[in-house]
Amino acid sequence: MKKLLFVLGTLLGSIIIIAVNFGLSSLIFWGLGALIIWVFKIKYTWTIWHGLVCALVFVLLKEIFGK
Repeated sequence: MKKLLFVLGTLLGSIIIIAVNFGLSSLIFWGLGALIIWVFKIKYTWTIWHGLVCALVFVLLKEIFGK
Protein backbone atom coordinates (compact mmCIF):
# COMPACT_ATOMS: atom_id res chain seq x y z
CA MET A 1 0.00 0.00 0.00
CA LYS A 2 2.85 2.37 0.85
CA LYS A 3 4.51 1.63 -2.48
CA LEU A 4 1.30 2.45 -4.37
CA LEU A 5 0.91 5.75 -2.52
CA PHE A 6 4.56 6.59 -3.19
CA VAL A 7 4.14 5.91 -6.92
CA LEU A 8 0.91 7.94 -7.07
CA GLY A 9 2.51 10.80 -5.15
CA THR A 10 5.53 10.79 -7.44
CA LEU A 11 3.31 10.73 -10.52
CA LEU A 12 1.13 13.55 -9.21
CA GLY A 13 4.18 15.59 -8.23
CA SER A 14 5.71 15.13 -11.68
CA ILE A 15 2.49 16.21 -13.39
CA ILE A 16 2.26 19.30 -11.18
CA ILE A 17 5.88 20.26 -11.89
CA ILE A 18 5.37 19.87 -15.65
CA ALA A 19 2.15 21.92 -15.50
CA VAL A 20 3.87 24.71 -13.56
CA ASN A 21 6.75 24.74 -16.04
CA PHE A 22 4.37 24.99 -18.99
CA GLY A 23 2.42 27.69 -17.17
CA LEU A 24 5.53 29.81 -16.65
CA SER A 25 6.69 29.21 -20.23
CA SER A 26 3.30 30.22 -21.58
CA LEU A 27 3.40 33.43 -19.51
CA ILE A 28 6.84 34.25 -20.93
CA PHE A 29 5.73 33.66 -24.52
CA TRP A 30 2.50 35.56 -23.89
CA GLY A 31 4.49 38.52 -22.60
CA LEU A 32 6.88 38.45 -25.56
CA GLY A 33 3.99 38.24 -28.02
CA ALA A 34 2.16 41.09 -26.31
CA LEU A 35 5.36 43.16 -26.35
CA ILE A 36 5.87 42.60 -30.08
CA ILE A 37 2.25 43.48 -30.81
CA TRP A 38 2.49 46.62 -28.67
CA VAL A 39 5.84 47.76 -30.17
CA PHE A 40 4.71 47.38 -33.78
CA LYS A 41 1.14 48.62 -33.09
CA ILE A 42 -0.41 45.50 -34.61
CA LYS A 43 -4.21 45.22 -34.40
CA TYR A 44 -4.34 41.73 -32.91
CA THR A 45 -5.41 40.20 -29.62
CA TRP A 46 -2.69 37.95 -28.20
CA THR A 47 -4.07 35.64 -25.52
CA ILE A 48 -2.49 33.30 -23.01
CA TRP A 49 -3.57 30.38 -25.20
CA HIS A 50 -1.32 31.68 -27.97
CA GLY A 51 1.53 31.76 -25.47
CA LEU A 52 0.78 28.19 -24.38
CA VAL A 53 0.79 26.92 -27.95
CA CYS A 54 4.06 28.74 -28.63
CA ALA A 55 5.57 27.13 -25.52
CA LEU A 56 4.40 23.67 -26.62
CA VAL A 57 5.78 24.16 -30.14
CA PHE A 58 9.06 25.44 -28.69
CA VAL A 59 9.43 22.39 -26.43
CA LEU A 60 8.57 19.98 -29.24
CA LEU A 61 11.01 21.58 -31.68
CA LYS A 62 13.68 21.66 -28.99
CA GLU A 63 13.21 17.93 -28.43
CA ILE A 64 13.33 17.19 -32.15
CA PHE A 65 16.33 19.34 -33.09
CA GLY A 66 18.16 19.58 -29.75
CA LYS A 67 20.91 17.30 -28.56
